[in-house]
Amino acid sequence: MSTVNDINLLCNAGKSVLSSLHSSSIKYGLDDTEYLPAVKAAICGIKSQAILLNLPRGTINYIIKEMIEHSKVSYLDFWLSNKKTTDDSDDQRKIASEEGVYYFDYIYENEKLPMESNIDQAHRR
Repeated sequence: MSTVNDINLLCNAGKSVLSSLHSSSIKYGLDDTEYLPAVKAAICGIKSQAILLNLPRGTINYIIKEMIEHSKVSYLDFWLSNKKTTDDSDDQRKIASEEGVYYFDYIYENEKLPMESNIDQAHRR
């Protein structure tokens, strides 16, 4: 039977691996289509370990959500640091953040860049 310590260990180890992966992606200049599939693979590995620990489905879903959110925050911080413009207004920052979330979600799910028409539709929401 798994314990809260097992869950915390899995979450903390997963976040540590994902943080190292993020740092390496910046250091080695991985593009998003290389980095985000690697994130997805790491999260799948974390999920596999959670299944081996016989964690309840709800707990596994919580862990996966935490891992994705952790990765998304790191991705968005880097995304926004590269989107600096002369107009750094709240509106521009919000648009850049929404664009970053869209890219993260799309590439994480599809493992490729979105088509231009998809990007235009995302900005119309």
